[in-house]
Amino acid sequence: MSNVTKNSNGVYVVPAIASAIIPGLGQLIKGHFSKAVLFFLIGVAWSIFSFIVTWIPLVGWVLGPILWLINVGDALLNANEK
Repeated sequence: MSNVTKNSNGVYVVPAIASAIIPGLGQLIKGHFSKAVLFFLIGVAWSIFSFIVTWIPLVGWVLGPILWLINVGDALLNANEK
C-alpha cells in the first residue's frame, strides 16, 4: 500500500471520496479486494431493493444513508493494512 492515499493524519481521503461516489471503490484503491466486492454488492442490492420496494420509507431514507456512511467511513478510517 502506498502512502499516496493516506494523509498526514492517517486517514484516507481519496479512497473515502471514491467510495462516496461508487461503493467499494475506496476499499479497492486501498487494496482490500474482498471488502470492495462486498461493499459494491451491498450497494447494488440496496439500490435494487429500494427501487422495487419504494413504498417503505425506512429502506430509502434510513437504511440507505446508514449503509453509505458505513462504506465511506470504512474507506476513510480503516487502517488495516494487507
